[in-house]
Amino acid sequence: MIKKLGAIVLAMLVGAVLLFPFAAYATTPAGHTNYPNGFPNGVTIRGVPILNSYAGDVFYVDSGTGSDGNQGTYQSPFATVDYCIGRTTASNGDMCVVFPGHSETFTAADGFDVDVAGVAIVGLGVGANMPTFNFTDTDATVAIGAANVTLYNLRFVAGISAVVIGIAVEAAGDNAVIAYNVFPEPTTSTFEFVDAIDLASGADGVTIVGNIYFHADATGPAHFIEAGNGVNNDLQILDNYIYGEFSVAAIWSDTIDLEVLIDGNNITNLTNGQHCIEFTTTATGLIKNTICRSDAIATAIDPGSMGVAADVYWEDDATADDSAVQAIAPALANHPANTVIAILAGANGIGTYPAAAVPGNAVSLAEVLRDLWDGVRNGTGGTEPATNSSVVDAIGHTGGAFLTTGLGYWDIKTISTPADEVTQDLFLVAGGPIQILSLVGYVDVIIGAVVTTAIIILDATAGASYDLEFSTAVAITSDVVGTMYMFSDANPAVLTPLTPGAASGGTQLMKGGWFSPPGMIEQTMSADPGGAAGDHITWYLTYRPLVTGVTVTAQ
Repeated sequence: MIKKLGAIVLAMLVGAVLLFPFAAYATTPAGHTNYPNGFPNGVTIRGVPILNSYAGDVFYVDSGTGSDGNQGTYQSPFATVDYCIGRTTASNGDMCVVFPGHSETFTAADGFDVDVAGVAIVGLGVGANMPTFNFTDTDATVAIGAANVTLYNLRFVAGISAVVIGIAVEAAGDNAVIAYNVFPEPTTSTFEFVDAIDLASGADGVTIVGNIYFHADATGPAHFIEAGNGVNNDLQILDNYIYGEFSVAAIWSDTIDLEVLIDGNNITNLTNGQHCIEFTTTATGLIKNTICRSDAIATAIDPGSMGVAADVYWEDDATADDSAVQAIAPALANHPANTVIAILAGANGIGTYPAAAVPGNAVSLAEVLRDLWDGVRNGTGGTEPATNSSVVDAIGHTGGAFLTTGLGYWDIKTISTPADEVTQDLFLVAGGPIQILSLVGYVDVIIGAVVTTAIIILDATAGASYDLEFSTAVAITSDVVGTMYMFSDANPAVLTPLTPGAASGGTQLMKGGWFSPPGMIEQTMSADPGGAAGDHITWYLTYRPLVTGVTVTAQ
């Protein structure tokens, strides 16, 4: 019995080992987790990252519950951003996360200075609950003193007049990112940042994106972005909303900034005669997808040598048509290729040409249409329409005006005239040459039996020495109704008769046309063919004028 019991216990022990062969390794040394080396790729829960699971350290800042003697954890945050920056390590990707409702007041330069490379200052909260930094001294600043730094979702408030600089990007601040921050309207109209963001010479690769700026109470700010301290290459200013009274320009530089991209911004400068964007003639780069609201197109944007895409717009807030959006092109001779359309939905109707003088190559829709038509029909530029004339005016809104002075003048025209005399005037060309696209005669009364031939000539206005014979003589005796006389590419100088049922006229007509100077186009016959009284041939002339002022009259 005892042997049997022992065998059972032994079997249970062996079974336990077989069933759980690694049980002995399931425990971990005291003070360690099952993941002593961390998570190389971080941890997310339903797609949201857990910050402290990444390689860089994450510290927390809260002026309400924090202290600069704390550990900087979520439960034990620091009290100030500057202290947090001092705890970070360069290039580790460290982050200072600032709680909603956090507030600091700065009375001197470097209220905080992000002087550790690669550090991000990230605010939590929305609107007035965003981390807020109050500037109550004219020399108070926030500084970026190291490369690859990010300021994200923070709120900067001017609490005194003439704060010289809000955010100072120092020379070492290459590749800084200032993103989605807010510069709200000050509580007192005379409070302002003279320069909200100032870039020191040599701060390259800076990106300023998605920020919101308001200051509409009084002229005081000089710039939202001041990049005129020296060269700032590869500057990107993207998707910002800037609304204020700037004494110089919302975005400004007078230095040799290279490869600047200004894209997707919405800018208002309420100061009359001042720019939304102004750069020196030595700057290079591109301005695109940008709306500028100012009092006049002439001062809206001065791009220097930067390119301006055709999707840059301006809105004139000094006119009754304040809601209209108008396109602009730079007023500089080094941008001749920018063809831009200005549309003003004013009292004179859609397509009204702005009353104010529009510089450079900003043109009205009417002028663009006229130029387009002239380019197709004549290969020459059009004439600028009169001030406040509409598209309807440009094309000629009545039948006569459309054909004589409007766009219809350049269209292809066809006229006709009947003839049966031995010598018959057909068409008078006056005022300039035409291009004859086709000349077709159609027999509508049978030609008489008297032997005769017909020829088409030009009796030139310039004199007999300029006369032309458009065709050789062709026999027309006894030609029946339905016979056609026409020119073809195969025999351009031969007036070819086609009897009814013959090959299609569409395959026989001349396709290239020919040149006719001013004069009388005539039909000349060798003899009167006789036959029934009345007209025998109706001639159809298809042409287009080659210069302005041409008339063609059927005789």
